[in-house]
Amino acid sequence: MRKGEAALEALKTQLLPVAVAISGGSVMRNPESELPADETERWVLSIRDGDTGEPEVSLSPPTYEYEHEAALALTVVKIGAGDADALFSSIVEKVAELIDADPTLSGAVDWAQLGTLNTDEVDQEVMAGFKAAIIPVRLLYTTTSPQG
Repeated sequence: MRKGEAALEALKTQLLPVAVAISGGSVMRNPESELPADETERWVLSIRDGDTGEPEVSLSPPTYEYEHEAALALTVVKIGAGDADALFSSIVEKVAELIDADPTLSGAVDWAQLGTLNTDEVDQEVMAGFKAAIIPVRLLYTTTSPQG
């Protein structure tokens, strides 16, 4: 398995406890839809593969250092006034807690780091019924393969 693929799977594994800690949602990688699947779900945390970028190359022996820019897309259903805000905040806090607890994702990466919330990429029509944001995730890893 490519190191980049292993890093993304490790990120998913690291974030699965969010769905256990905060009921009513799911953590998925590259789902067909980033909206809750049915009435029983209030939130979805989608892991987008993102861009591996161009690696820094070291020779003798050849190694490739990647700064892989993945993203987490968080969507929370708005039901009552303010309820989406509290749920949204608790999910973001849990995500940060899990990444901070093990920034190497059990050794799959050299370091994982969350960026700041971004609502600019979220469709405003979606925002009417949902609270949503993109959270960038930088995955730093080294491999001997030029394909990541």
